[in-house]
Amino acid sequence: MENKNDIILAEYKRLKTLYSSLLIGCIVFLALTFFLTHKFGGYFSNDKKLCLTFWYISIFLIALIPLAYFLFKRKIDKIMPDQDFYEKLAIYRSAFFIKIVLIETACFINTAILLLTNNQNILYQIMIILIVMLLNSPYRIQMTKDLKMEEEKTEDSE
Repeated sequence: MENKNDIILAEYKRLKTLYSSLLIGCIVFLALTFFLTHKFGGYFSNDKKLCLTFWYISIFLIALIPLAYFLFKRKIDKIMPDQDFYEKLAIYRSAFFIKIVLIETACFINTAILLLTNNQNILYQIMIILIVMLLNSPYRIQMTKDLKMEEEKTEDSE
């Protein structure tokens, strides 16, 4: 049977790869959108009423960030210290995935709205969302804490 440290390290690497690919995808889409809107403008940039509607939608999407934290915390709270290690890992994986995907969804849809409207305020929102996403990078120490395992059982790296 594999050591728990090795399993946590493997899971950490999988989550880090998933996280990195989503983050890079958001950044590439944002860069492409920024280039296109800077060069050609937004598709609906002349329709002020539609731009305002998109602005309200983008503000509403910011609510996905606290929702992501709430759902993550709620799912993590279901982990019991005496629960099987693999069950804990599965719960943590799904909770982390939900949190990152909800944050990424807010970023992706806001980037699409930026592409349509060329509203620079939405660009600032996207930057804030990307900072939030950067702050949610997976860490082994945090995984150990969230999995309710003893700190001394895992090595102190990232």
